[in-house]
Amino acid sequence: MLEFYADWCPSCVVMKEKVFHKSEVQRALEPFVLLQIDATELSPQIQAQLDHYGIPGLPAILVYDRSGNERPEFRLLGEMEADEFIAWVNGTLLKAM
Repeated sequence: MLEFYADWCPSCVVMKEKVFHKSEVQRALEPFVLLQIDATELSPQIQAQLDHYGIPGLPAILVYDRSGNERPEFRLLGEMEADEFIAWVNGTLLKAM
C-alpha cells in the first residue's frame, strides 16, 4: 500500500490524525506493507512521481498485489472516516488479495 501525503493537504492531515492513528485502523492494516511518499515539499521529483502514477490530488492510496502490480480498482483518492476505511480494508482489500 503506497500513500501520497502532504502536510499542506487538509484531507491528508484528517486521514493522518483521525484515521491512521486509530488502533483499529492499525490492526486492520497489519497484513499490509505500508509506504508513504511525502509530497509536502512539492519538488520536481515529487511532481514527476505524481504525474507518473496519474495522481490528480492528495491524499492518494495505491494498492499493490504480492507481485508488485498495482491494483488500480483499489485506488483511494481523498479522505474518509475511520470506520469507512476499516470496512474498505476488511471488506474489499482482504477479500480480493
